[in-house]
Amino acid sequence: MKTQIILFDKKYNISLTLSTREDMRFPVLIGRKFISKKFIVDVTQKDLSYNNKNK
Repeated sequence: MKTQIILFDKKYNISLTLSTREDMRFPVLIGRKFISKKFIVDVTQKDLSYNNKNK
């Protein structure tokens, strides 16, 4: 399945699969292929794109 996501006010086309994650810690996962060479991941931060949208 193809869809768009918005991160830091920029749209990205992504491929995704759907599966039930209700019993898992994270409701959504973004793949390494998508993140690679686009973002630096700082695991000490949380919800930066979402919080940036609400300012």
